[in-house]
Amino acid sequence: MRVPFVRGLRGRLFLLTVLVVAAALAALTAAFNLVLDRTLDRDADELLRARAAAELAVLKPVGRRLTIADEAGADIPVWVFSRSRVLEKPAGASRAVDRIARSLGQGPARFLTVSTTDTRLYATPVVSGGRRLGTVVVGLSLAPYEQTKRTALVGSLALASGLLVAIALAVRWLLVAALRPVARMT
Repeated sequence: MRVPFVRGLRGRLFLLTVLVVAAALAALTAAFNLVLDRTLDRDADELLRARAAAELAVLKPVGRRLTIADEAGADIPVWVFSRSRVLEKPAGASRAVDRIARSLGQGPARFLTVSTTDTRLYATPVVSGGRRLGTVVVGLSLAPYEQTKRTALVGSLALASGLLVAIALAVRWLLVAALRPVARMT
């Protein structure tokens, strides 16, 4: 296969080097962003688990019902369900998030992302004496995590592009300098 604008040994070496470097930079950029995405998702899940554990610590079982001994954190979106009753819910929660939190109130421990509000929810059952007394559902806005992902993507693409241009210029200079004696001889 011949590329019409690439002439001679110097042009072919330059094109091959730039293509190999571009492929390596693309792979490294993609891997970095994938690892960052997974790490941020795992961090969000761990934060939700910690918030749920803090809320579980302030709940007290009284017979077959739950009571809240102390307010854990007023700034954290938390729903506490004792059977079908709502003991606690955040004041500023949207209807969509509130409806989904209620649906999580009866199931097993699980995570769920509400894409319309960019909120991640974690539900965990409250069990005492082998009986399920209720459920704690905690929420977390994913907006800061998404912003970090976007910023990292733009930054890594800019860095990779800058590196590719710098390497292309260096390779061009090296090839011209290295092949100058060959050009003189021919």
